Amino acid sequence: MRTPGIEKIRNFLVFRLMVVTFRFTKTSEKAFSKFDPKIRESLVESLTALKDSTLLETNSKAVTNLLPATHRLRVGNYRFLYERNGDEVLILKVGHRKNVYQ
Repeated sequence: MRTPGIEKIRNFLVFRLMVVTFRFTKTSEKAFSKFDPKIRESLVESLTALKDSTLLETNSKAVTNLLPATHRLRVGNYRFLYERNGDEVLILKVGHRKNVYQ
């Protein structure tokens, strides 16, 4: 026997718990690999914690005049500039806050 409205709740939960996939461009991966291992580890922990799409939306901010990047993610003094396509996040640039916007 089916409970009325349970499908709406299931669909809502599936939508809310959508997991985001992070992909790096070659240049962002190269810049990321040059960071100190402790910094890299903290950045990876932060990205892992933000795999839930709702957390990513609340912790990121829209950027202007930095196309093709559409959003930025702040992790301490470091920034990820990225473009989002559905449940995939393409990280275009990674760097310290004083250098990343140049």
